[in-house]
Amino acid sequence: MNGEKSSWERRERELCFFSKLRLDSDKKSKRNSHMMESVKKQNEAANLEIADLKRKLETNVEEKKAEHQETLKKLKE
Repeated sequence: MNGEKSSWERRERELCFFSKLRLDSDKKSKRNSHMMESVKKQNEAANLEIADLKRKLETNVEEKKAEHQETLKKLKE
């Protein structure tokens, strides 16, 4: 009986241990999921900012080209 009791106690301790491991793992998974979501949002915002800066740069380049052409035209006159 004593060996049977200690076997049950050991099994119960093992179950508690593995349950705790699973809970810890679930918490880490949730935390990682939240972190990944945050990183995705930051990445999305950065990509939008990059696209906006590219548009501004392209507009600036086009304006400078137009100014350059106008200056060349005046010099040729």
